[in-house]
Amino acid sequence: MVATSVVITKDNLFTQLHANIFNLLNNRTNVPDPARPNDTGTTRTRKFVYVREPNWSASNFAGFPALVVSDPKHSQNNKTADSSKAFQTDEFLLTIYAQDKTSDSDGDASAGQQIRDITTDIVNTINDNYFTLRNNGLRNSIFDTIDFPEWGEVDGKPVAKREITLRFSNQLRRIR
Repeated sequence: MVATSVVITKDNLFTQLHANIFNLLNNRTNVPDPARPNDTGTTRTRKFVYVREPNWSASNFAGFPALVVSDPKHSQNNKTADSSKAFQTDEFLLTIYAQDKTSDSDGDASAGQQIRDITTDIVNTINDNYFTLRNNGLRNSIFDTIDFPEWGEVDGKPVAKREITLRFSNQLRRIR
């Protein structure tokens, strides 16, 4: 279970880093599920946001698209003179998977469009919640994307993938 969103401290660092981003993106008002556009707010009829890559062939897999919010990478450097604080950087890998409805590439661009829509919603959500994230200890967001238009196939249908690296950098936080 993912924790609720609160201020990041030295005592809850890794749990809260993930929870603050996961909870923000798992809210359908912020990032709507293209497969179920009428799911809004915290109402869910289908799982869409995951903490790790789901088993695509499992009978309980809810289908595409899927958004995976991985655990963050964390680094610190440049400690203060008394070693009580350090500049810290937190990096999240957000992975979007979407599947075309046909496997013969007949021009159905549903996967690409879904990935673009979800990416736009993620970027807007992070930017629109700047002050909330800042107050909870995540500042200076930076985005990078990498696309894998022909990542693989599931059930004989092509799956596209986009990785978004979301980085929060140069935050002076208490470490002891």
